[in-house]
Parts: sequence; C-alpha cells; structure tokens
Amino acid sequence: MGITEISVKRPVATVMFFLGIILLGFISLKNLSVDLLPSLSYPKITVVTEYPGALPEEIEKLITRPLEAQLSPISGVKNVKSVSREGVSVITVEFHWGTNMDFGLLHVKEKVEETTDLLPKGAKKPQIFEFDPSSRPIIIAVVESEGRTIRETRELSEFFIKPRFEQLEGISRVEVRGGGKQEILVKVFPEKLALYGIGFEEIASAINNYNQAILGGTIRKNKLKHSVKIEGEIK
Repeated sequence: MGITEISVKRPVATVMFFLGIILLGFISLKNLSVDLLPSLSYPKITVVTEYPGALPEEIEKLITRPLEAQLSPISGVKNVKSVSREGVSVITVEFHWGTNMDFGLLHVKEKVEETTDLLPKGAKKPQIFEFDPSSRPIIIAVVESEGRTIRETRELSEFFIKPRFEQLEGISRVEVRGGGKQEILVKVFPEKLALYGIGFEEIASAINNYNQAILGGTIRKNKLKHSVKIEGEIK
C-alpha cells in the first residue's frame, strides 16, 4: 500500500499528521535562538608595541621589522601588515580561513616572546589582541549639524546625545568618534630652557601638576555647609 493510497483512504489521519508537523514547526521556530552577531573566530591577530617618544623611522627599524621577520614564517599566515607611527607599532597578522586560531595565537605569542629581548630597552612589552567581531558596535549613528563647527558637533554628541544613549536598556557602551578633540598647544623655546637649565620632562610635569582640581574640604557657616574646590584644570 503506497503513501498516496493511505492518504486517500485515511484523510483524517493524513490531515492530523501534517497538522502535527506544522505545530511542531511553529513550536521549534518560537524556541529557536537567533544571534544577530554569532560567535566567529576571525583569522586575524594584532600585535601592538609602544615605544614612547620614538619617531616612526625608529619604530619601523627597531620594532616593526624584527617582529615582522618572526611572525611571517608562522604556518597558516596569509598576510602581514604593519603601521609604524610615532611611539607605537601596530602589526596585523592575517591567517587563512579554517586555521585553528588557538594554535595561531599560541605561535604568535611564542614568536613575540622570542623577539622581546631584541627590542630596545625603552619599548613596552608587546600586546596581542584577537579580532572579535562581537566587541564592535552593532549600531552606528551619524550626527550632522548645520551652523555648527566640527568641534561643536562633537561636544554636542559627547555631553547631550551620548548620555541619553547610555540610559537606554540593553546598551553596554557608547563611543563618540570623529570631529577631533580640543587641544592646547604649548610652545617651548629651547634657548630659554637652556638658560634656566630646564628639561622637557620638567615642563610636562609642571603642566600635569597644574592641570588638576583639588578638593579643599568644607566650610560650615551657621547651619549651612559649603564644599571648597580649587579649580586648577586648564580651560
């Protein structure tokens, strides 16, 4: 007896059978977990090495090239890219898809450890980062403003828009990028430094010590209590 003959002779059982399959499908769909950003092992590792005060040429010669020479021969490596900026070296090691990244990370750590002794004394210990897509923001909002400068638009985003986003349920972190931050330029005259016997480190230390707000305790007047704060931050 074939399936067609059974379906014709027993229509009620056939209908109930398919209704049961449809019901199980709805139940499975309801309980099916959906991850908008599933766990993904991206075959990319970044090595960041800081060398404060060094020029890009020194970073390239003393840090980037020795590390690249050690990381390039690692099995499974597809490409090695590097960027040498003032005070920091950033090397990105890209592996072929399908490479076991646990072993890839282990090999990178071993090669970096072997190269640590070759780095200059002032350089910090290289830091290794795995590329994790889940750590990246999943929503990007663009802020445009007519009649405001880029700096004013950034300040608007920092002090008004960002705090309101952070108050939303389910938001873990909000970052503001672009627009540039306001900076204060300190011009130093080398001839005056030599005249007074002052070094650049003393200038930086004086600025850091001055740029702070100090709490001065409280003052009681009758039933009122006033907090005292000495404003020393650079405006």
